[in-house]
Amino acid sequence: MKQARQSWLRYNLKKEGKKMSLSGYIEIENRLSEAMLRQAADDPRIKKVLSELCVVFQQSVMKPIEIAVSKINNFDALPVYMKQSVQSLAERHSAEEKQYGAILADQFAKASDITCSIENIKILLGEINNRLLAVQRIETVDDIVKVLKLIVDLGNCYAEYFPDDLHGSEFKKIFTMLNPSREEYDVRLRRTELGEKPQLAISYGIGTQQDKDIVAENMGIQSGGRIAGKAVFAGLSMQKRIELIVQQYDEAKKSYDKLKLELTRAEENLALAGKENEPPADEKIIKTLSDQCDDLKKALAETEKNKLLPRLKKMQFYGIPLLPHARQPLSEYAARYQTAIEKLAKMDPLNQHTTLPLIASVSGSTARPMITLLDVSALITGKGFDFDKAQILANCIMGFFLQAGHHSYLEVAEVYNRVLDYVAIEHPELLPKWMMPALPSAGPYGKSQDMVEKKMPYYVIGDYRSFLHPSYADEVLEKAKLDQALPRLKPSV
Repeated sequence: MKQARQSWLRYNLKKEGKKMSLSGYIEIENRLSEAMLRQAADDPRIKKVLSELCVVFQQSVMKPIEIAVSKINNFDALPVYMKQSVQSLAERHSAEEKQYGAILADQFAKASDITCSIENIKILLGEINNRLLAVQRIETVDDIVKVLKLIVDLGNCYAEYFPDDLHGSEFKKIFTMLNPSREEYDVRLRRTELGEKPQLAISYGIGTQQDKDIVAENMGIQSGGRIAGKAVFAGLSMQKRIELIVQQYDEAKKSYDKLKLELTRAEENLALAGKENEPPADEKIIKTLSDQCDDLKKALAETEKNKLLPRLKKMQFYGIPLLPHARQPLSEYAARYQTAIEKLAKMDPLNQHTTLPLIASVSGSTARPMITLLDVSALITGKGFDFDKAQILANCIMGFFLQAGHHSYLEVAEVYNRVLDYVAIEHPELLPKWMMPALPSAGPYGKSQDMVEKKMPYYVIGDYRSFLHPSYADEVLEKAKLDQALPRLKPSV
């Protein structure tokens, strides 16, 4: 069966003029990610890099948390950012969030089972430390997955919860350059927004076929389903997002106006009931009318705060007029705000007239550990920026996230490219001398063969090999049975 699938894949990749289906790309990415995790579990070079980076996370994130926990007697006594960090780790590593790679899912059903006692919090922190400090002894994919999940989750704690005084001077700049933009978050469409039932993932990889890869939540719980990006999100579409923003605003405005009109009438009725020149109304009637006004005022305020204003801000952010007759066709706004990730996926690198897989937009969960490492200067050596560490970690996270079903290859690799952008733009002094142009370009910069960007190890859209570190790229492709089937694309820039 494996041989048949291999032959099918090679046929679809090589047959001239044959359209490459999205399922073909998904098959490639599933196999590459699975092979990458096996490579990470087998390769001492990769484990050495991960081990060194785990020490950074242990010192920069775990140590401050452990010190804080050692000084208190109950969870609520922790500083706010520490409570957020411990709560997040407890949710992600108990069975509560049904996460691939959770380290204590068999021991604790819910986060509250951990945070209810300092003893249990220390069990969690102790297990995290044990895994961070034993990476080089790992022999299984299951154990490498758990370490990669810890790296991702500790990066989330540092980037999202730790206060400014614990960050470096360039943190905000790094965060802005690497983290997904507001549009890149908005473009994701939750299945529940589209009227679908909540889903859980039951397969590894990024396939999204109903009842094969994802199932309804009630069925998924019974079969050990997991929360994953592919189960939560139905896809990416700025067009659909704009349509939903406008629809939700119009509905909220209609609801608000209706309540406002009802309140006006209720206040008029109350005023009439209380006029001195009219026969005095029954006190119970006045009390009823007064209570009705109070209820309507409360409902109006809640509608304005929770529905109208958030949707109003969305409309303003995307420059959409509030009055329907003043709006352009919604496709105009969608085109104006189409995200870079949507455009990149459509670059058609193999001339197959399709797009690369997208699951949940640019990976913020990949960005956060990278932000952490850049902020604490863990990717800088005496020789400058450590391209090897950055690429190896990004490759490992790719393997983890794709097998977990959270993100596609492009969505992770785009963050890696942003790391290189940050270094090239903000710290060119960290680049090796051979990367710098020998002489100023005589013509347009983008046409120069000596430009820095052409020498840096960027991921080239659609060239799967270009994202893999050259020290093991061939081994990963061989493990994935893609060493002969996968074309080597040349950069187009």
